[in-house]
Amino acid sequence: MTGKQKALIAALAVADLAVVLGLALVMLNSRPVTPEPPPALPPTCRWEAARLLAQAGVGGTTAMTGGILRFDLTVPLAPRAEITTGVEQAAQTVWTAFDVALALHGREECAAFEGVSVAVAVVDGGRTVGHIAAQVPTAALLAFDRGTLSEEDFIGLVTYSAAVTP
Repeated sequence: MTGKQKALIAALAVADLAVVLGLALVMLNSRPVTPEPPPALPPTCRWEAARLLAQAGVGGTTAMTGGILRFDLTVPLAPRAEITTGVEQAAQTVWTAFDVALALHGREECAAFEGVSVAVAVVDGGRTVGHIAAQVPTAALLAFDRGTLSEEDFIGLVTYSAAVTP
């Protein structure tokens, strides 16, 4: 190996070492990147949701979780109603929540959600006797509202379950 080659290899080794040390310094001095939390539902939107739900005679809460507008609702079992019938009747509450979601989406400060999730607890004297859960993408809800998605196709896009609690 010639002296010129040795000098070139030595220069490359020094440059390589400088790059590695520079990267190590950057790593040591940098702060870890923390993901930005998902946007919370603004208070004005929570109040509007509460107002609309109350108008419909439904109680519960509304929150934003990971881009999903979530309704946690409670429906009392009608007096002398069969539990199964009561759970079936409480399913209308899901449609009420979808209507509230549409109203919120119409407000610019409330429209930042990608999906809607509804959880309904059917209660009888303080005891939960049934559950209903439904989820739908916001795009499907908006398309159904505009009339560009049929009711049959919309229902096919809704994830839905209902159960009577033993």
